[in-house]
Amino acid sequence: MKKIVTYWTFDVIHEGHINILKNAKSLWDYLIVWLSSDEFNKLKWKKSFQSFEERKKILENIKYVDKVIPEKNWQQKEKDIKKYNIDIFTIWSDWEGKFDELNKLCKVIYLPRTQWISSTKIRKNIFSMYLKKTKINILNNSQNFKKTYMKILSLFFIPFFYILSFLIRKDKNIYIFWSMTAKNISWNSKAMYNFYKNKKLCFYMTKNKNLSKKNNFIYIYSLKAIKLILKAQYIFTDSSASSVSPSLALLWNFKIVRLWHWDTIKKINFDSKKFIKSIGLIWKFLLKNEYKNNVVIPCCSEINKKIMSSAFLSNEAEITWLPRNDIFFEKTKKDIFNWNNNLKQFQKYLKIFLYTPTWRDTKSKINPFSEELLQKLNNYLKENNYLLIISWHTQTEKVIFQEQSNIINLKWENDTQELLVISDVLITDYSSIFIDYLLTNKPIIFYAYDIKSYLEKDREMYFDYNQVILKNTLTINEYDFFDTIKNIEEINKNNEYKENYKRIKDFFHKYQNWWYSKKLSSYIK
Repeated sequence: MKKIVTYWTFDVIHEGHINILKNAKSLWDYLIVWLSSDEFNKLKWKKSFQSFEERKKILENIKYVDKVIPEKNWQQKEKDIKKYNIDIFTIWSDWEGKFDELNKLCKVIYLPRTQWISSTKIRKNIFSMYLKKTKINILNNSQNFKKTYMKILSLFFIPFFYILSFLIRKDKNIYIFWSMTAKNISWNSKAMYNFYKNKKLCFYMTKNKNLSKKNNFIYIYSLKAIKLILKAQYIFTDSSASSVSPSLALLWNFKIVRLWHWDTIKKINFDSKKFIKSIGLIWKFLLKNEYKNNVVIPCCSEINKKIMSSAFLSNEAEITWLPRNDIFFEKTKKDIFNWNNNLKQFQKYLKIFLYTPTWRDTKSKINPFSEELLQKLNNYLKENNYLLIISWHTQTEKVIFQEQSNIINLKWENDTQELLVISDVLITDYSSIFIDYLLTNKPIIFYAYDIKSYLEKDREMYFDYNQVILKNTLTINEYDFFDTIKNIEEINKNNEYKENYKRIKDFFHKYQNWWYSKKLSSYIK
C-alpha cells in the first residue's frame, strides 16, 4: 500500500482544504495528515480559531483522510517519513522549493492552492461581520437612548406649552400640518395642506431635515416650530401631537383637527383593550386631555362617526369623508405617471396588482407567499405583462418574499393614494385601505391567510370580518389566492360580486363624489 502525507494547520476548514485533500488522495492509496498541534502553533506564533481536537475530529470525518497525527515540531517531518514509510510528501504550492531536501526520502509534490479562498480571509470576514454587528448594536442602542431621552424631554415641554398657549396670541391665518411618520408629506394632512396653502399661512412640520430646507417646511425640534405651534389657529394632524411636536401632548388652548389616517374596521385607541394596556397611565391621561382639544374628526359614514367618537372620547366626529380621497376624482393613472418619475417606470405594464398588508401589533414579520406560489405567480404575470407591487405599512418591519422579474418590493413612504390610483387591482388583508379603494370601483382581493392568528394575537375588530369584505374575492390559502388573481376580470363582471361591492361601498361611504377637502373646511371656522 502506497502512502502519502501532508502537513498543515487546517484551521477553519474550507473548500480549499477539501480540494488539496482530494488532490492528495488521488495521487496514491493512503493519506496521512500531520496536523499542527496547539503547542506547535504557539511556537510558530500562530493561534488557531479551532482547537487541535476540533480540527482533528473534522478531518477524521472527511472521506479522503485515512489517519490524523499531531505535528509537534519542525524536525518531525524526516522522522515521520521514515517511520511511516511515506512515498509522497505534498504541500500547497505557496511552499514550492522549501521542502526539496525531502526528495532524498520520498517524492515531493507541490499542489496548487484554491486562489479565491483562505482561512485568513474567512477569519477576516468573520471579524468584519462581528464589527459590523457591534456597530449596528451600538447604533441601535444610541438610537434607543435618543428616543428615550427625547420622550423624557418632551414631558417637560407639556407645562411649557400649557402656560404659553394662553400667553401667546393666536394668529387666525396660521395653520400647522403634520403626518404620522413626520418624515414626509402624505395622507390627509397633505390634502388639507394643498387645499389651504394659497388661502392661509400654512406650515408643514417634519423630522426630515432635508425636507425642512424647503419653504414652509419646518424642522420639529426648532424654536421656529415651537413658536408656530403656539401661534397656530388650527393644528391638523393624522396622529397624536407627540408624533411631531416637541411636547408629548398639547393640552389646553389648542384647536386640533384630528384627521387620523384611515377609517377603520379594526379597533383603535380607547376602543382597543391592547392599546389601553400598552400605553400606561401617564400616556392615557395625556391623550384623554389632548383629545378635549379636538375641533373636528372627519369620517365617512354613520357607523364610523360612532367609532371615531368612541375611540377618541370626543363628540366632534363629522361625516365629511377623508380629504386625501379627492385624488381619485382629480387624477388619472396617466396623470400620476406623468407627474411622478419614480412611478413612471410602471406604465409599461398592462395591469398592476398592488398588495398592501396591514401591520401587526405583535411586530411579527409577514410571510404570505411560498417559493412555489411566487414562481407560479411570476410566470403568470410575466406571460401577461402584468406587475405585482408589494408595498407594506410604514410600521411593518418586513414582508418576507424573494423579488421576481414581475413581483417587486416598493416600500412607499410617500403618498399611498398615488399607488391606489395607478393600480388596477388591490390585494390586502385586514387593512382599512380597501375602504378608500372602494371609491375607485376597481377589484379588491382579500388574502387572509393568517386570520385566526391575527384576530387572536394582533387586533380586535368592530365588525364580523366576513360581513364587511367582498366574500367573492376572500381567499385564505395560496391555491384560492392564485386562482382569484387569474380570474379577477371574470369575477368583477359577476352580478353577485357587483351587488356585494355596492352594498359595502354604501355602508362605508355616505359621500361618493369629490371635494372632501372642501366639505371638511366647512367645519373649520
